[in-house]
Amino acid sequence: MPAAQWLRGDLAPYARQLVTSSAQRGLFRPEALCRMLDEHLSGQRNWGDPLWTL
Repeated sequence: MPAAQWLRGDLAPYARQLVTSSAQRGLFRPEALCRMLDEHLSGQRNWGDPLWTL
């Protein structure tokens, strides 16, 4: 399953929205999730599987 590609493509805005709403609800540390997503979207790291799981 190409989750990493999906999250960098068409699902990127949706992923950002989910990360933001999850952080606002106190489910996760917002700075950690935002860092993971930013690193993934920029291509610095492949956080596709962990982000997809979350």
